[in-house]
Amino acid sequence: MSDSVTDTRYFLGIPFPEDVRKELRRFTPGRSAGIRPTAAKKLHLTLHFLGPLDRQHLATVVEEMRRFQAAAFSLTIVGAGQFPERGRARVLWAGVESSAALTELHRRTAEMLAKAMGFSAEKRRYRPHITLARCQSSVRQRELERFQQATKSLQIANIVVDSIVLFRSQPQQLSAGYAHEYERVAEVRLR
Repeated sequence: MSDSVTDTRYFLGIPFPEDVRKELRRFTPGRSAGIRPTAAKKLHLTLHFLGPLDRQHLATVVEEMRRFQAAAFSLTIVGAGQFPERGRARVLWAGVESSAALTELHRRTAEMLAKAMGFSAEKRRYRPHITLARCQSSVRQRELERFQQATKSLQIANIVVDSIVLFRSQPQQLSAGYAHEYERVAEVRLR
């Protein structure tokens, strides 16, 4: 697949250890009519979506990440829902409990990106979540109700956040459409 600016996207995110991803998969709906579950290896918490980057901006972001420092912290995954909240669901997600440490990391990484590439912060409030599945227009209401029932008890506490990663997302053509493959481009260890 080409690495053209038009098909490759980048985002800054928090990766989860394998045990957390496995636990999240227990709450992820299986593939069914209208639901495409997120593969366990792709489960992460997005801090900032950057979109396409040219080589110069990519190099600048990686360089700024090398200088970035922040403290490790813990977070809790709790609850689930859908986007949009009303109407036809497009995304099924697991929630992340708001914390001062996560809010601060989001703010500071936005400042880092602004310095690196003139990135401007989104106007929308940051709503931390993990995408568990994407819904197509053919999704049945009973599938959504099953998801809501299954995730009532979703809570994973004391997850140590000790790194942030710049991910590259590239679409891959499949027989039944496409999927995005994620590649780690740069990583910052939090102390």
